[in-house]
Amino acid sequence: MNYRIETQLTIPLENAPGKIATLTQTLADKNINIHAISLSDRSAIGSVRFTSDSSEEATSVLENSGYQVTKENVLSISMEDSKGRLSDMANTLSRSGINIDYMYACVDPGESDLRMIMKVSNIPLATRVLDELVIAA
Repeated sequence: MNYRIETQLTIPLENAPGKIATLTQTLADKNINIHAISLSDRSAIGSVRFTSDSSEEATSVLENSGYQVTKENVLSISMEDSKGRLSDMANTLSRSGINIDYMYACVDPGESDLRMIMKVSNIPLATRVLDELVIAA
């Protein structure tokens, strides 16, 4: 397992056809690559959360295009896709008093690694806990 702290951008977005297409095209037109993305819906307005290869440039492009952008630090964790691995990590964070606010991840069938984006209540403490988890593994 390895991890890094990344800047995640969150954009409120109308829940309507074409809105995600327009947002992602805005980024593509400026050659900004999305590394991880999550879209959650609420009745009229949803939230798009993503990390990219250039959060500062993405912020500038989106704000100049009229989007409201919120930035926050998240953990980007790469780890082996194995039974119980997420449970071990969640339990270790919990025992240290760290809340997992939300996460999103994906694994390709047949692949051995997954990448997870995790928003936690205390990133500095979480990084120390994850370091200890790696050493213990």
